[in-house]
Amino acid sequence: MAGGFKPILRTFSSQDSNNEADYLCVHVFVSVKPGTEKEFLQASLENARASSQEDGIARFDVIQQIEDETKFMLIEVYKNKDAPAAQGY
Repeated sequence: MAGGFKPILRTFSSQDSNNEADYLCVHVFVSVKPGTEKEFLQASLENARASSQEDGIARFDVIQQIEDETKFMLIEVYKNKDAPAAQGY
């Protein structure tokens, strides 16, 4: 699959994911320097696990491109449009 991404992290859902909400989905595309992929991945996974426990976060995924392992996509799903500000972004 050319230009494909491989999932690195299982989905982290909030405890109350059955509640209806207006979600905001943010896609962050990141390119890292060759040789720093493992370090970036470890830090991103740690951040995703911690963030997924916060009230405003519905989901946080970390995805790495298959053909170019220096490229990542972070997918953050917030429970509402005000949640990113509450997270300090």
